Amino acid sequence: VGEIAGRRVAFLPRHGRGHRILPHELNFRANVFAMKALGVEWILSVSAVGSLKERYEPLHVVVPDQFIDRTQQRKSTFFGNGLVAHVAFAHPFCRNLSKVMAEACTEAGATHHVGGTYVCMEGPQFSTLAESELIGLAPLAAFLAVADHAGAPSEDPVERRLAAAAT
Repeated sequence: VGEIAGRRVAFLPRHGRGHRILPHELNFRANVFAMKALGVEWILSVSAVGSLKERYEPLHVVVPDQFIDRTQQRKSTFFGNGLVAHVAFAHPFCRNLSKVMAEACTEAGATHHVGGTYVCMEGPQFSTLAESELIGLAPLAAFLAVADHAGAPSEDPVERRLAAAAT
């Protein structure tokens, strides 16, 4: 926890100190709970990703608005063990934080793209060429933007209120 430009911020290296925790080993629920306990209102997740479109070049910033979770081994909710809830997840990213991110990119002169679908693969390996080609050939390929194995927003409403991701 510290300050940047007069604002209180909290930083959490998602893969632990020394980058030693694999994507499927990350305890997203504990990380979100810790941020909530610190009073964090927005979580900005930054990832190095692979582009699924030629127009998204290295160093471009993508602020996605949709998400496809291709993971299988991760817990993705605070619910369970007797607590049942069904949560709308049509808009998985916080529109307010996405707008702030796009404005910050414009102000910084960064080439950025607003909208697009973030595809989260299992990891720790990246997609094989065949998987990338399959994703690129899928009927919904026109909507896909980037693929990675680190981001995984939960359907939990507390997490959704707290978590907004920009990649």
